[in-house]
Amino acid sequence: MDTKTTQIRQAKPIDVIAELNFPEVEPLIDGFAKEINTVDAKKYLTMVLCNALYTSMCGTGFYVSRDCHVWAAYNKTTTLKEQKISVRKLNAVLDFLVNRGYLKEIKGHKDLISNVNNYRSRYFATEALTFIFNTKNKAHKHIFNTKHTNTIRLKKNKHDIKLDFNSLPTNILAKKHSIESLNAYYSDSVLVTCIKNNEKKRLRINLQSVYTEDWEHGGRLYATCTDGNGFTYQTLKKSERKTIEINGEATVEPDFHCLHINLAYNLNGKELVGDAYDFVSDRKFAKKVILISLNCTTRNQAINAILENPYVKHKYNYLDVELAISKMLERHSAIREHFFADDNFGLRLQNADSELMLSILELAKSINIPIIPVHDSCICRESDVSSVITLMRNCYHNLTRHNIEISYE
Repeated sequence: MDTKTTQIRQAKPIDVIAELNFPEVEPLIDGFAKEINTVDAKKYLTMVLCNALYTSMCGTGFYVSRDCHVWAAYNKTTTLKEQKISVRKLNAVLDFLVNRGYLKEIKGHKDLISNVNNYRSRYFATEALTFIFNTKNKAHKHIFNTKHTNTIRLKKNKHDIKLDFNSLPTNILAKKHSIESLNAYYSDSVLVTCIKNNEKKRLRINLQSVYTEDWEHGGRLYATCTDGNGFTYQTLKKSERKTIEINGEATVEPDFHCLHINLAYNLNGKELVGDAYDFVSDRKFAKKVILISLNCTTRNQAINAILENPYVKHKYNYLDVELAISKMLERHSAIREHFFADDNFGLRLQNADSELMLSILELAKSINIPIIPVHDSCICRESDVSSVITLMRNCYHNLTRHNIEISYE
């Protein structure tokens, strides 16, 4: 199949309310509107340019009918009463951008599958338009309405470490630069959307490494909220995360099996045999018991924290938790010293998993595979999943010299 045929098949229908999530077009509108000089020019320019931007980032274009009868039917049936579409004004904007060399047009055609004339034209952003997008937005960073966020954060700073970003430890400084590079990559080349409350939302990816007390505890990569949505992709429900698209493509989420407990074994030169959570019948309960016990410094502290967990609170009592902990210690006697440890071994494991995830993200970026991290999993495009799983396995082996199971739904 040739490139032109592929583009026609993959083009997306025009989205008449696309401007809600694409402020990048703002610097272009006024200048173009003056040249078109028609009523509602800005409205149609915004619609067309937003679709051109979105579809170009998805590697395709958009299609739209130039037939007034099609739009008449749309205007009669749509619930978006404020979005009455004038085919004359829409076509005027499309023609203006085509004539100026900002859009490439493939005129109405016979549908390649049904062989029916549908007269829908395809439009693709040209290099000239992409160049203007990039240059205009470098000079108009304020339009994103985002807050500057340091890529390194130290909380619960008991050792009074002064965060002088000019004199960070060498490894932390390298991590800072790496995250800055990743954030720039997300901003320039990665378009992430999701469905939240039945609305399509655009998510701007901005990562931050959060340490606790010192540079050996914590360091996990968290998404910061910089786009005004009030949430990040990491705070979405699992069902909502399944709606995430990266550059217009559906995603999957391969994850490491029992990451922290495997790290606890493997970083100590030991191998986990069997299912880590098989010491009680309820695997979800077992997982809570293990992870909380790794992050508490005393057994009593762990018991209280487990009992306060929303999943455990109304299902298990003190004796249940006490018994589960005893079974856990027996099942994982090989790493018994890391439960309820004074040095908060759980936060040390977070330090290890952050280095693991960062190495995966850097390698993926180097071959232009966009990934967004969720601590022990990687959200990626469906077409990239086999490559991403290979990266995850290789990076884990480089860190621990052990292998680990990776799965996805």
